[in-house]
Amino acid sequence: MSKNTIIFCYSKSGNTKSFIEQVLSKFTNIEKVDTPSNITDVSQYDFVGFSSGIYYGEQAKEITQQIEKLNLTGKKCFFFMDFRK
Repeated sequence: MSKNTIIFCYSKSGNTKSFIEQVLSKFTNIEKVDTPSNITDVSQYDFVGFSSGIYYGEQAKEITQQIEKLNLTGKKCFFFMDFRK
């Protein structure tokens, strides 16, 4: 089965990365990519996700920069935000 979902993950302290890896351990068709990443083509994926902790009330700037590099037209997107302290 090919991977039909990609999640770009930024984790400054490692907490968000750990959380996402726990969630993804239940699935085989999801690819996790640490951000920043040079990936700009997500055309082969059905779903594009982003994951970040909260920094001063917003997602990490690295996630915003990654989003700006992608053509998300027609893509189903989602966002995990880690509010844990």
